[in-house]
Amino acid sequence: MPISVICRRAEGQPLESSAHESVRNCRAKSERKKVAGDFERLDIVDLGPFENNRNTVLSINDRAQFAGVSLNEVNGRIEGFRQEGEARTMLGTLGGSFSIAPDLNNKGEVVGGSLTEGDNLYHGFIYRNNRLRDLNEFVEPGGS
Repeated sequence: MPISVICRRAEGQPLESSAHESVRNCRAKSERKKVAGDFERLDIVDLGPFENNRNTVLSINDRAQFAGVSLNEVNGRIEGFRQEGEARTMLGTLGGSFSIAPDLNNKGEVVGGSLTEGDNLYHGFIYRNNRLRDLNEFVEPGGS
């Protein structure tokens, strides 16, 4: 089964925006850097199975935690995730059938968006302390 990898600098920052690379491509980039006199070490991080083009890293923080979107094999939905090492946490949704996690901070707090119940609305969320919260919860009713 094919895997999805990200080629990143040893200090944790992604080498480029493309999250899907082959191990061969990452090693080739590392070799080209050595030839050019830049001895920056590149790491290859296995992101797990690459299922139906639904395993995408969208952000990486300084602690080498990832955020992105993937197929949740348990419920069949496309959902945002946070990953540290090999431990991946599927974030769930705000009641709808889809979520995406495009960014996270160095505390591991993830921001993203999700369809709500009935897939009628799309709301922003924050995932912190192992809880997915609708950002609309923080807005005063009738406030602007």
